[in-house]
Amino acid sequence: MANIRFLLSSNLDAATMSVSGVAQLSGLPKENVQDQLVRKVFRSTQKPSTWLRFRSSAITAVNGVFIGNHNFTKNALVYWQGNTTSNFASGPALSTVLPVVTDSQANVIPKICHYFATTYMHKFHRLRIEDGGSVTTLKMGRVIAGRFITPGRNMQDGFGIKTIDPSRGLATMGRQTYWTLRNTYQEFTFSFGWAEKSVQDWMYGIYNEVGQHTAFVLSLNPTTRPTDDSIYCQIMTPLQSTQRVNEVGDISSLTFQEKN
Repeated sequence: MANIRFLLSSNLDAATMSVSGVAQLSGLPKENVQDQLVRKVFRSTQKPSTWLRFRSSAITAVNGVFIGNHNFTKNALVYWQGNTTSNFASGPALSTVLPVVTDSQANVIPKICHYFATTYMHKFHRLRIEDGGSVTTLKMGRVIAGRFITPGRNMQDGFGIKTIDPSRGLATMGRQTYWTLRNTYQEFTFSFGWAEKSVQDWMYGIYNEVGQHTAFVLSLNPTTRPTDDSIYCQIMTPLQSTQRVNEVGDISSLTFQEKN
């Protein structure tokens, strides 16, 4: 199992965006995919092929991509592409399929996380979706494309994954309840035991950057289950370490709560 990975920010948040000829719905423009709020979506009328193109002011490095809050069908083809010019029609320098993942009940997991084997450097990046499924409008929320970071050692065994249903209903004995349904979300918890000072400093650097206020991507199993075991989340607990000997210490259990 590879070490955990963090995608703290997107290198394309300041990029100029273009969209294919498909119409954007009023109030739900393409720029919403650059917004920190994953529930703030870009939505368009569905057509077999749709793309969003990002033009950076300089060559931009990408080795990890996350797409949150999408409604792609399970047979959709999702491509991440990179090029030196805006002309993708003649064949981009990079074109990689981002798998749409389903759960055990064949329901699409409404997020995609993908890590590349190498870091790609391009000025133009494009997200292309080919989906002839039954959805009438295509939507996607936060898109993060940047460089992941990973600690020098992995988290301690005994990490936790919790799935929470925030749906609300008034329970009555002997009666079936009417419920207001809400999306489930996950919480990851882990700690670092006997962590060297370099690992402690690494984790404190992350905490100083994002605190409990900024959302980012955390991947527990980035190489074999990048979508299943990744969440767009915020840290929900203080960062605390207990020192042992020779600058080695334990980083107490941290809770990361998924945002949707």
